[in-house]
Amino acid sequence: MVEQWIENPRVGGSIPLLGILFKIFMNVSQINFLIKLKNSAKYLVEEIFFVYNKNYDNILSFLYKEGFIQYFFLRNNKLVVGLRYFLGENNLKGVIIISRPSFYKNIRYKDITKIKQTNNVVAVSTDAGILNLYDCKKQKIGGKILFVC
Repeated sequence: MVEQWIENPRVGGSIPLLGILFKIFMNVSQINFLIKLKNSAKYLVEEIFFVYNKNYDNILSFLYKEGFIQYFFLRNNKLVVGLRYFLGENNLKGVIIISRPSFYKNIRYKDITKIKQTNNVVAVSTDAGILNLYDCKKQKIGGKILFVC
């Protein structure tokens, strides 16, 4: 059996990959990706083309599940994203990026339970992937807040 290793920039040395889902941290390319989606939503663009990057998959899956985008697929090594509009509005216009490469905002399950109701969708990176606050309450886990829509 071949063991896979990844480099951890925060800790000296390496750690083995054991089939565990790792928390997603916002890097610069993911932040630029969200900013491009936000700017496209401001100008009512229906379809956006990106160079494919595997880091975008989790964010796109979350945005699709929450109903912010209509579709996304890969064509000729280009990622095609279709934005969803309702009455000429898209909620991606109000994206606020919380976690950056130099700053992470953690939220515990105990703090999540204190939040009664929010009109915004909060993306939380957990061991189970990117979840919203409702799913975090349901699974009783906390994580890092990535962005708010």
